[in-house]
Amino acid sequence: MQTWPRSVRRLFGHPIAIWFCSETTDIVTALQQGVVVALAPDWSPTGSTSMLAEVKYASEYSTAKLNGALSPKQLFEMATLIPARIAQIDQWVGSITSGKYADIFMIKKNSSDAYLNLISASPLDITIVMVNGMPVYGTAERMTQAGVTSVEDITVCSDKRSLNSVALTNGVFSTAVAHLTTKLAGENSALGPIAECN
Repeated sequence: MQTWPRSVRRLFGHPIAIWFCSETTDIVTALQQGVVVALAPDWSPTGSTSMLAEVKYASEYSTAKLNGALSPKQLFEMATLIPARIAQIDQWVGSITSGKYADIFMIKKNSSDAYLNLISASPLDITIVMVNGMPVYGTAERMTQAGVTSVEDITVCSDKRSLNSVALTNGVFSTAVAHLTTKLAGENSALGPIAECN
């Protein structure tokens, strides 16, 4: 599998997919026609490294190219509830409701508007991630508060974060990274960054 160097993956803030094609889907017309639109990180060579990066890019694109047609709330729903509905799994995920899996994350407050807070967030603003109610990633402080006692430390954007060792069902993260690094080196490729830090 080929991966693009970070310097190539984004040009002037635009994913290389748009650079290749010079345009993307006419989102405004699609929405006007009642087409259901969702966001996703796409695929490794041209997509974002995470949903947070994808939402941030979509917001930048909306501001620069669509005259701000997509609100922060719309972008949030395009990354959560809408894809769950499309996949017909919204009875389990996509929103915070009693009886659904508690797949949630917390971010630092940078804005009084929760949706704007998401759009402006960086990877370092994420303080904890929970999957089905189990803390799997976060700052040491949040993981301790959540009762996680066995952690594996990792570096994200030059800062320390912790993984819940119990939640890593496939083994130690550093072992997986070492294994993949070796395998990809044999294919003249390499792992991408954990997060887009800029």
